[in-house]
Amino acid sequence: MIDPISLLGVCAAIAGRVASTVMAMNGLVSDLRNADRSISRLAAQLSLFHATIEQLREWLGRAAVLSQNLQRTLHLALAACSDIVSDIEEYVAKVQPRPGEQAAGLADRLRYIWNEKMIVEQERRLATQFQALDLFIRLLQL
Repeated sequence: MIDPISLLGVCAAIAGRVASTVMAMNGLVSDLRNADRSISRLAAQLSLFHATIEQLREWLGRAAVLSQNLQRTLHLALAACSDIVSDIEEYVAKVQPRPGEQAAGLADRLRYIWNEKMIVEQERRLATQFQALDLFIRLLQL
């Protein structure tokens, strides 16, 4: 059985990871004057996702008892969120500037590693999960 307190912890962990990933992505955008718009779009989408996770976390902090079925469903949804965030974190980590690296080297690495197809897929996965969580939150508030 999963209790709401452990779900609260999962939300907090995901929120922290999303926030740090968004900061890293925004850093890439500011480091690279001509950063691909896909990076900005994904960072904006992650920011919205972060707000949703934070809202869920706040709700769980005030929530009464959740049924076991709702707890399982939410736990599975949060696990899927965590997987998506992990994939995005991995890509962002690969393109972060190394100590002493010049912007040109970073730009070359970004073009090599940052792949539009991957971005579109991550955006799709994130949007789907965002919609599911948003619907879940709305249902819980009824």
